[in-house]
Amino acid sequence: MRAHPDLRLLSYSDDAGVFIVQSKNNKHIMITGHLEYDATTLSDEYFRDIEKDPDNTEIPINYFPNNDPLQAPKNVWRAHSHLLFYNWLNYYVYQETPYEWHYVDENIEYHI
Repeated sequence: MRAHPDLRLLSYSDDAGVFIVQSKNNKHIMITGHLEYDATTLSDEYFRDIEKDPDNTEIPINYFPNNDPLQAPKNVWRAHSHLLFYNWLNYYVYQETPYEWHYVDENIEYHI
């Protein structure tokens, strides 16, 4: 990933690996995680997988309190995911989008 000439690694951890990658031309941002997950989505997937293959299903790291699947997980990433999306939207959409008014309807009264 780091050697690819068109990509920039933005976020990585030893536990999870690559998380956010950006194209060097700033046109693409790729996220490998699931920031959209609710607090129990991974729990639902874990219990589904345990039912299918208990011997090969590991407990998600740092997900259940005290790594105990009987305790309800907490969504500690919600604020961070909202902030990441907000910052992306603000910078790469609002700040980089040219606003050119080529047409204004003269029959509409605009209140500014």
